Amino acid sequence: GQQRQCEIGQRAEDFALSMRPDPATAGTAEQVLFGLSKGLTKAAGAVVALGPVAGAGAFGGSEAASTYSDLTREGVDSGTAGKAAAVVGVANTAGVLLPMVGPTLKATAGLYLAGGPGGFMAQQAATQAVLQNAGYAEQARKFDPLDPVGLALSALVPLPFAAWGAARNIRAGR
Repeated sequence: GQQRQCEIGQRAEDFALSMRPDPATAGTAEQVLFGLSKGLTKAAGAVVALGPVAGAGAFGGSEAASTYSDLTREGVDSGTAGKAAAVVGVANTAGVLLPMVGPTLKATAGLYLAGGPGGFMAQQAATQAVLQNAGYAEQARKFDPLDPVGLALSALVPLPFAAWGAARNIRAGR
């Protein structure tokens, strides 16, 4: 039974991986559209179902789990993959949560920039450092802080949450 569950889980994971665009052959638009639809679906669904704090945490945890799985599949040891995944999880949690908690419009905009594009660049640099320090230079190269697709996604995915935070501030000001 347990072996069968592992086989089914592996087939499901392989199918999910086959749905991702190949960065070597896919265009930027395809990668952004895939990442945006995947990211917004997961983040918005989690926030709607669980509330802002738990939903942001669930989204961050999901992104951490994906990163861990990807890195271990690429041969990174579980300890290093866990450290890198933790960085990704915290950054993604912050990217969704921060824009919703700003007490003013100005703070919401600042937190959106800090958690979105700023958080992405910091997350990529930190993940890259974790991997390089552990001797995984090839895998570290995939975490470019100035990756245009990643920067676009880091600006677009948290945008609805910033809009929600701004709308909350406007209602509170009335």
